[in-house]
Amino acid sequence: MYSEEIPQDQWRNFLDDFSHRHVGQPVTLELLDDDLGDQPEAVELPLVGVSLDPKDSAGEIVEIIVGGEPSADVNHIVRRASRVRIAKTDQGDDQALEIEARDEPTVLLRFGSSPYPNEDHGPIGTA
Repeated sequence: MYSEEIPQDQWRNFLDDFSHRHVGQPVTLELLDDDLGDQPEAVELPLVGVSLDPKDSAGEIVEIIVGGEPSADVNHIVRRASRVRIAKTDQGDDQALEIEARDEPTVLLRFGSSPYPNEDHGPIGTA
């Protein structure tokens, strides 16, 4: 596995392309926090999309939507994003998307099996 940092001036095109290639694929959305530990926000829900907020002239607001159904949508906003990285398998397949932000937990959007086997596969707090 290896990772690649995406230059900020390429975020919009990269995220649009990433979303187009992976729409509908199951992902796990985690918040990585040194104080609280890893917190799942959505587990194995279909990706709807990842994009920059078009109204944000600084290009630092990233919106992540998973679920695709009103009762199961998770919409996570990353404000003040500072880094975007893509992790790839040795074969070159996308494995995870990491978005770091100033003063917020890092967001990890992962493909593959969930490390949270007892989760209900929906947003935290839903049954």
